[in-house]
Amino acid sequence: MIPTPHPQWDALDLEAILGLGTAFVNLGSQQSLLDPRGAVTAEGIWRHGREPGGSFVNTMALAKVCREAGMRFFWLRWERFRHRSPASPMDEVQYRYWLRNFTGDLDAQRDWNAALVDEVKAFLEPGDVNLVYPGFASIFVGTPLEMQLTRWGVRTLLLSGYHTEWCIESTARSCRDLGYMPIVVGDACAAETPEIHAETLARINHIFAPVISTEWAIALVRRTMARR
Repeated sequence: MIPTPHPQWDALDLEAILGLGTAFVNLGSQQSLLDPRGAVTAEGIWRHGREPGGSFVNTMALAKVCREAGMRFFWLRWERFRHRSPASPMDEVQYRYWLRNFTGDLDAQRDWNAALVDEVKAFLEPGDVNLVYPGFASIFVGTPLEMQLTRWGVRTLLLSGYHTEWCIESTARSCRDLGYMPIVVGDACAAETPEIHAETLARINHIFAPVISTEWAIALVRRTMARR
């Protein structure tokens, strides 16, 4: 469920900030999450994300309109099986817990799990940024994203993807620290559970960024296109 917009955002002209330079930024549309054979299959995101109105269906609907608008695209992915992990004792116990039910070959599975799903691969264009971010949760750590956003004059980021409570919230926080304006498309995201998803969207909306629906985001993009 999308939270009611916080009153602090009432005076914010979303069409205007989209017109300042906007990028479509998606996190985690990859096989580990969206394929039933993926490493995170137990969460069920692969199932409900592909249902009518599901997070991945909404992501691709928004992506189509953003492509028509000529936006820059960023497809960010993460590895559950990391080349250099664990980097610390804290990483070690956490990764071991995450992978407690996995019995396969970690090296053999790493690249497959981190790969984009077929629908996104078919949608990609040569100018899209498509990379694995090496940080624990921030897409800005160890990547050229900030440089690319600056080069292309991007001020506003339309955020979608996985997980709401992890990388989406972390990215919204980082955006604000770096002076970017994130807009979180709430029903194009998902978390480990619906309860965590709702709690995180409420927190993001209360502190870091407006949270809107896919329908609202599409309408905003189309109105911004009409104003050119």
